[in-house]
Amino acid sequence: MEELELKVKRGGGAYKKVIILALIFLLFILGRGTLNMFEKNKEAKKNLEDTQKNLEVLVDRKENLEKEISRLSTERGIDDEIRTKFQVTKEGEKMIVLVNSPESTTTEVVEEKESFWQMIWPF
Repeated sequence: MEELELKVKRGGGAYKKVIILALIFLLFILGRGTLNMFEKNKEAKKNLEDTQKNLEVLVDRKENLEKEISRLSTERGIDDEIRTKFQVTKEGEKMIVLVNSPESTTTEVVEEKESFWQMIWPF
């Protein structure tokens, strides 16, 4: 019985080292996998936020287009759109076109800046 206890005490140290190394290796593999999953989760959250923003933009655009369609489905809406795009009038109506006069144009005076070397050595 004493011999068995001595063998366990002497030989057990080598097995302990192998088991500890195996556990450290397993811990490293699991830690690396966990880190990869964390990074994928972070990327998925960012993609979800971007997709939700795009969805909001598309919903707003859909609402605007539906309003425009309902406006253009009436006779008045079609008439207004034709008048604004093509600048036309109905028979018997008159159109006033305002044009800026050439006298009221403004001009800006742009001054050239001198470079560093031009300030030191004037030409």
